[in-house]
Amino acid sequence: MITETRDPKAGLEQFKVFSVADDPSGASGPGGDNLISEMGRMMHTFHHAFHSLTGMSGAQWRMISLLAREEMMTEQALQERIAQETRKFVAGVSQRKIQELLGVDAAGITRVAKQLEQDGLIRRETAPQDNRFTLIYLTDAGRQLYEEVQHKVLELWQQAFVGISHDEVLQLRAKLRRVVDNLSELAEADTD
Repeated sequence: MITETRDPKAGLEQFKVFSVADDPSGASGPGGDNLISEMGRMMHTFHHAFHSLTGMSGAQWRMISLLAREEMMTEQALQERIAQETRKFVAGVSQRKIQELLGVDAAGITRVAKQLEQDGLIRRETAPQDNRFTLIYLTDAGRQLYEEVQHKVLELWQQAFVGISHDEVLQLRAKLRRVVDNLSELAEADTD
């Protein structure tokens, strides 16, 4: 529950997202009024709808989408020089770069990449200039899947925000970004 309190010393208004008075145990359980729990349930519902609509997990889509965007940027740079044979010269994306961009651990990237490779959506090759690195490329099937699914993803997000104005979406995004920043600061403080 969000409650407003005043700090008489500082004269500042503060908002408490959680209140022990609302939950004597100090942590709301299932079905409680806990904002973080509500966000978790909302994301679970979204991921279930996404999987039902696309047949793939969020992790699989994020990797396919990232590879497609990286490839498109490379293709745009090469487009003036190379016409029909562009994809033969497209540089892959390293697993390490994917890990950094998606914020996922190496084991998670490897697990998703293996599944996408088995499904014929990506191919992995050792980097020719440094065999310590693995480069990942979209296959033609992966590109086709990206083209098909990106429209479904947009429709899903549009449906999720029906009845919410553009300004409200921007405000929500800013507030959620602040929550992420606050949690990141806490995590950094714990490592110091």
